[in-house]
Amino acid sequence: WDYPTRSDAKPNRDFASANAANHADGGLLDPDRVFTEAGAFARSSSAYGTFDQAGNVSEWVETSSQWDGRASPSLRWARGGSAASTDAGRNVRTTDWSLFYDTDSAFVGFRVACAVPGISAATQAPAPPRRPARVATANRMVGRTFLLTQDSRDICYQAPPGKARDWIRSWYRRAFAAGVTVFVADVATPDVVVTKDSPTGEIWGGRADVGQEEEKLDNRYRTIKELARQGTDVLHLLSEEGRRAKALVLAGMRMGDAHHGLQWQPRWQESGFPAFALENPQWCNTWPDGTRDVTLNYAFPEVQAHRLQILRELVTNYDIDGIELDWMRHCRYFPTGRQREYLSVMTRFVGQVRTMLDEVARKKGVARMVLGHRVPATLEEGLNIGLDVNAWVKSGLADYVVPMDFQHVDPNVRTDEFVRAVQGTRCRVYPSFGNTPYSSGLAYGEGTPESPRRRSRVSTPEQYRAVAANWFAWGAHGGASYNIIAWPPERQAFARQVVSILSGGAKDMNGPRHYLFLPTWKDHAGGVAPTGRFHAQSLSFPAGSAGRRQVFRFRMADGRDGGRLRGWLRLRIFDASPDDVFALEVNGVPVPHGRLRVEHFPDGEQSRGTLRPFKTSGNFGVPEDGTFDWPQNLRLEIPLEYCPPLRGDNEIGVTLVKKSPDNPKTRVLETVEVMVR
Repeated sequence: WDYPTRSDAKPNRDFASANAANHADGGLLDPDRVFTEAGAFARSSSAYGTFDQAGNVSEWVETSSQWDGRASPSLRWARGGSAASTDAGRNVRTTDWSLFYDTDSAFVGFRVACAVPGISAATQAPAPPRRPARVATANRMVGRTFLLTQDSRDICYQAPPGKARDWIRSWYRRAFAAGVTVFVADVATPDVVVTKDSPTGEIWGGRADVGQEEEKLDNRYRTIKELARQGTDVLHLLSEEGRRAKALVLAGMRMGDAHHGLQWQPRWQESGFPAFALENPQWCNTWPDGTRDVTLNYAFPEVQAHRLQILRELVTNYDIDGIELDWMRHCRYFPTGRQREYLSVMTRFVGQVRTMLDEVARKKGVARMVLGHRVPATLEEGLNIGLDVNAWVKSGLADYVVPMDFQHVDPNVRTDEFVRAVQGTRCRVYPSFGNTPYSSGLAYGEGTPESPRRRSRVSTPEQYRAVAANWFAWGAHGGASYNIIAWPPERQAFARQVVSILSGGAKDMNGPRHYLFLPTWKDHAGGVAPTGRFHAQSLSFPAGSAGRRQVFRFRMADGRDGGRLRGWLRLRIFDASPDDVFALEVNGVPVPHGRLRVEHFPDGEQSRGTLRPFKTSGNFGVPEDGTFDWPQNLRLEIPLEYCPPLRGDNEIGVTLVKKSPDNPKTRVLETVEVMVR
């Protein structure tokens, strides 16, 4: 098991199948919680969380070491399971959270077992000899439940001129106050930087600062200059605020950012196009037609050395805890079509990064520096773009991985695939999403003057709960996000709730969950993501398709144990007529037609039946009610009380029984929506 609760899920979860019996939930005087026969495990909650530990009590705690190797005279850390505190991370063995030696708390304790095999009665035993405190080498990510990666260029862009330092400090403080325990500042893209003390990198916008009037400069560069005059920058400010918040601070490098385009051209006026690439087109990747890409090929030692030096400067010159390598911008590291030929090349490069971090840590006299990776949503997608993530994990080259879609929310993310990959290692898994839209499909797109919805986005606690439920039900160690904590101060309470949900906080996870499954990359390369996986699930019912069963697949944490749920499941069949008849089955079990609620929307659905009154927020015009406009459709709704049993990974079988002859259009099903009350 991953946890001393005899489960692969964190304690204090609400999912019945997690078997998370030991968590501090409810009164401590329940007899089932006070006594459990030795050798058995409590099927109800335990006040503490340990099981039948043999040995001396002194073996259950160890002297705590500071990160600089100095032993603390008064602090101890509890071995895994001897404290019922998931917030402090003491449900697993960790050096990151400590207890005073004289701690007297209702949340710390141990079980007294009746007997231990081979010992007929309790006997005295001498305490083990004292030993020097060890320098902590455990993964510093243990106990960290929420990781935020934020584009520092956006921070620089938003900062008000003349007030940048105070504004940025306030922004960071609000993020930490919301519950961010690991903050990754994306500061390198990868050859252009926003940090003044990484001289190998090219300062963003610096090429334009030749004879330009100050007010005409890019706001990002103006902020960089303003902070530099004050002797600081975004990463220095973040490290200071991170220390105050007792959070980890990492520098992020986008390993293949290509916001500056697809084709190499000598565009010196473009700030994001690095001079390193402009001056060395011979090191660029190539497209199938032989033309040059704007991205650089990691097979060239010069490319590796240049970027490794930038990383070295970041961890040497800043008070940070490590590095995150972001492999999800824009996923082009080798010549197109040949990526798998270079898997070992990239693994060796990642090994160089790990070695460099260890060297710098020794010179600075600090503990092991964290090395994390943002990676594609499946291991196979990683191989498609030249990344052998499984090899990195097994070789100790990853302290954490963040599986995510390039841009969108994908509720079907295969968290369990990564959880299996990290078994037997110290690596942690933090699922995430690239931003907050569900789909790039035009049908769910930019909105109209009549309905100012930018696109379908995660925007409510109900939706965030559903996303997080699918992470933690399949074993995630925590949650992560990318560029979403941009709420204004007046929405701090909502930010705190969202972070708690994405961290798996039990209190905020309780409540309705709103699952939404859309064709993620519908209008991109035939539904194929930049990592090569087909995402745009869509069922088509053209002429002559009557009687042919088709299947829509979706993953859902709720109901995966087969239990009954309350709420509804909706399918929308676009361009259908009210006289069309469809037969449905869920996981092979037919849905009686009398249990279906069928409604036709000839003009589509616009803000009807919302979760809360519709209003447009000040942040990108994203609706706060959790709804958006649907095109013309025939909506089929199954009350969950009458839905056949779910099982986690589900299939909906759909068969067109009768098609109206008055409507020649092809019917399309590409959305499933589930509300669990």
